[in-house]
Amino acid sequence: MKFFSIRNKIFLFYAGTMLVFLTIVGYILYSLFFNTMKEHQVNYSIELANKTQYNLEFFLSTVNNTAALLSTNANVIKELSADSGANKKEINTILEHTVNAHAYLKGIYIIGQNGNVYVSDSRVKEEDLVLSFEDLINSNMGDEIYKDSYTYKYHSSYNARTLTYTKHIYDYTKNIDYGFLIISINYDFLRELISTASASLDNKMLVVDPKGETLFTYPFNAYLDEVIFKHPEILAQSTMKFTDKVFGEESIIVSDTVKYSNWRIISIHPLNNIIADIEKLLVEMVKMIALFFILTSFLA
Repeated sequence: MKFFSIRNKIFLFYAGTMLVFLTIVGYILYSLFFNTMKEHQVNYSIELANKTQYNLEFFLSTVNNTAALLSTNANVIKELSADSGANKKEINTILEHTVNAHAYLKGIYIIGQNGNVYVSDSRVKEEDLVLSFEDLINSNMGDEIYKDSYTYKYHSSYNARTLTYTKHIYDYTKNIDYGFLIISINYDFLRELISTASASLDNKMLVVDPKGETLFTYPFNAYLDEVIFKHPEILAQSTMKFTDKVFGEESIIVSDTVKYSNWRIISIHPLNNIIADIEKLLVEMVKMIALFFILTSFLA
């Protein structure tokens, strides 16, 4: 039997040492670098999704501000304080100009306690308008946005899907309820805003109302209601973050409350998409270390 030469023994010792070293380095890379980078990538993905939420909240803040300005407008209050309706045409013009200045609005209406109805569009049938929102008026609800209203119920010329923002015109100093402000928001405009803000994202997203009914999804044709069915506690918590499978993919699910509304925005981040780039980088680093090992072994 031919024994290994001293040179071969040194090489085998060196190779064994390098193998142990590579194993330790690989473990360190995985346990420290990989997990740290994974956490950073998860946070980055969530932060990108938050930009959609910020855009949505900015939009809703403009609706809220518009309602606040109209409900405190001196001319509006003066008209609603009287019973004659003498300045009805002036108030209708104010509402019309407000709608024309905001592309996301389909209409603004005021149903006064004085019995008069004020509209931004003369084609609106006032009696049908009152009947369409009778339940909301009688429910004495606060400032909220309600799902799925359609203009055909009270408009004589066209039909559009809208979201309805309602606000009482109320003087808290005198404890007087002057009437009910209704703002019809263009549903398609808001859906397009969400889609545009989310276009660069790999994650999925849905916006739901307090009852868990879906208002918007991204992609718009995705069916994501299973998240609500499996985790109804999302509706009761202001914020949540957990991991679960969605469409068979392990995903991080994040929910948050949308300001200026009672909605929840839920983003779904598939882990495979998040860690794909990290795994590629890790593989390249291992290749470089292996190449270094081969070269040094050859030179030895």
